[in-house]
Amino acid sequence: MRTLTQNRMPCIVDWHQIYAGHTEYFEMKEPFDTNITKAQRWMKRLQKRPART
Repeated sequence: MRTLTQNRMPCIVDWHQIYAGHTEYFEMKEPFDTNITKAQRWMKRLQKRPART
């Protein structure tokens, strides 16, 4: 959430996904999955996007 805020990227969070911007989403279908590496890769991809003004 911090990365989304810093990049001024609108987001929607529901039970299964985090939607960021218009095309990016992160799947969270398994509540006990702690795949930190997958989340970090998604965050890096978001950070490479230009900040919105």
